[in-house]
Amino acid sequence: MGSLFGVAATAAAQGEPFEAALKGVFVLPKADVAVSLGAAVYWLEAVGAVTTEETGNRLIGAATNGADAEAPSVAVRLNGFAG
Repeated sequence: MGSLFGVAATAAAQGEPFEAALKGVFVLPKADVAVSLGAAVYWLEAVGAVTTEETGNRLIGAATNGADAEAPSVAVRLNGFAG
């Protein structure tokens, strides 16, 4: 999807076209970091998870709930922007 981040809305084989939601609130896998309500969150491509670490990661939105470091996921409002 280039510089866009989205959550797949349809199933497709790798490399095939698919529909994706670019905005909305989704529960996403989270790296082993605590996340505060409203915190900017980034996509850590290496592990396929949300993080709060900005350096080297893509901004995808903001946390709509808090989560401690041990939590496996966090709810995120996607920002819908390319970045």
